[in-house]
Amino acid sequence: MNTQGFVPDTINLIADNLRDRYANGFPILKELVQNADDAKAQTFVFGQHPGFGGRASHPLLQGPGIWFFNDGAFDHRRDKRALRSFGINSKAGESGTIGKFGLGMKSVFHLCEALFYVAWDGTCTHLEILNPWKTVDDNIHPDWDGHPDTDGEYLTDLARGLAGDRPQWFLLWVPLRRRDHLLREAAPAAGAIIERFPGDDPTADLAFLRDRGLAQDLAAVLPLLRHLETIEHRGEVNPFVLRLQAGPRLIAERASAGESDGMVADAAGTPVLRFAGVRQTETGSWAQSLKAAEQWPKSRYRDENGHDRIGEDKTRAEGAVLFCSGSDTARPANLHWAVFLPLEEGAEPLAFDGVKPRHSLVLHGQFFVDAGRRKVHDQQGLHQPTSDPHLDGMDEATLRQTWNRHLAQRVLAPMVISALDYYVRQQGLSHDECWDLTQALAVSRWFRQFRGHVCGEDAWVRGLEQDGPSWRRVRGADRDRLRPVPPPDQGGSRTAMGGLSPT
Repeated sequence: MNTQGFVPDTINLIADNLRDRYANGFPILKELVQNADDAKAQTFVFGQHPGFGGRASHPLLQGPGIWFFNDGAFDHRRDKRALRSFGINSKAGESGTIGKFGLGMKSVFHLCEALFYVAWDGTCTHLEILNPWKTVDDNIHPDWDGHPDTDGEYLTDLARGLAGDRPQWFLLWVPLRRRDHLLREAAPAAGAIIERFPGDDPTADLAFLRDRGLAQDLAAVLPLLRHLETIEHRGEVNPFVLRLQAGPRLIAERASAGESDGMVADAAGTPVLRFAGVRQTETGSWAQSLKAAEQWPKSRYRDENGHDRIGEDKTRAEGAVLFCSGSDTARPANLHWAVFLPLEEGAEPLAFDGVKPRHSLVLHGQFFVDAGRRKVHDQQGLHQPTSDPHLDGMDEATLRQTWNRHLAQRVLAPMVISALDYYVRQQGLSHDECWDLTQALAVSRWFRQFRGHVCGEDAWVRGLEQDGPSWRRVRGADRDRLRPVPPPDQGGSRTAMGGLSPT
């Protein structure tokens, strides 16, 4: 009697993830930036390539592709397996990672049928094609196997030209899906993972690379990362270089509190984004009791021998509040929720009486997110009343909800006025800029929902001093002594007192 193992339906797993979890376009780029930061890379570079034409024998190297390079660490024993696997959590239990080479990287299959990578681990080069159509007992595309070493040298030469003398690096080559990729020798044409062909018509699927706001969108990501310092887009269309210029990182590996300010500049040193923010880690009893609960989600993984393991979970009740302003005035000012990087859904426009301040607010926390990592779990209910957790009868969904609400109300909201005060001082905002930003925050739905938590101990007021009006943070007993100044005859003039306060 022969014993047969199960064959995973990898193609349908990929297709389901593309439909249900991972969006096309800019989110692909954001996933790869996060992967680079998880690998502790300092540099991330990407660009398009016309392909190697007739020089290459491999059909997937002859046509156009997109490449992504970073100088992060590559562990061939762990990372090789993670790259070709689904559901293997090689970063189990690590605080501050979203999952190096996890499901998120599979979002590149929006653009391709298979992919290549070449990596240098400090000792030797690793070059592979990852073909999801190849299983233990079938291979729909056998013509993609067994090509000359010279094909690999084209990718290796490209990577080495980018790497210079860096001790480790990783290059991902994504062959843009074309209809002729589905053709096979002596067999009917194969199906596609999804019926989109950016290698034939890049207009829709690659529009994000031509977006003039792409540089600012990526600049807004850099202050929230732990390691990455430079992002570069190479190419004839929309090239740019972004460099982070800041002191301590806002979201540090071990520090529980701190501040960070600086800018992201282009190749000429011109600011693309200015920012300032504060961070805090809560160690209260609510966090400890939830993490100790039996219902707390575990970081599970399979070791190399197939054993089910549970990694020590290091998720922290961490929050960071970041204010920023970009040079692209056409980019709208928004309030964003973030889990290290801004999430795709849930942004709220900031505006007041038609005035749109050029300043955005980012609220980062180690939240539980929905299955597609597009929004915070229970995002619409984050402001709802909560109390110290009672674990009896609490299921996992309720625990996730409780954690997120406590994080939003007890960690993030109380930091907002402190972060606003720090941002105004560090960036030297004018009186009118402070007015527009403050009023936009004051009328936002978010502030109406979280007002009691934002102003639990602080107020942000515009006071009248001897030498004129000024904006400042008022705390504790001083806040309780505040009295409003009657507005002048013109009503809503900017000479009246205004701000963020409990009432």
